[in-house]
Amino acid sequence: MFYGLLKGKGWVWTITIILVVIGIAIQIISTISGAVFSASLVSSSLSNNVNTFLSGIIGGIIAIAINVVVVYYLYIIYTDQM
Repeated sequence: MFYGLLKGKGWVWTITIILVVIGIAIQIISTISGAVFSASLVSSSLSNNVNTFLSGIIGGIIAIAINVVVVYYLYIIYTDQM
């Protein structure tokens, strides 16, 4: 995909957008379910559960933000080439 994006192939752009959107959806589901399950299973201490929950949420939000930036960047490149 890298080579196709580098050369400006339209079909590679479409595949990349589809895969990134699927990745965002999976990351949202993973963030919600993973943070809840890991917070409930790690330990019985309330402070550890809160820290685990918050770190899972923050990590998920950062990953989602990176994917959104990639989609935004690809749209900017695509509209500049038209």
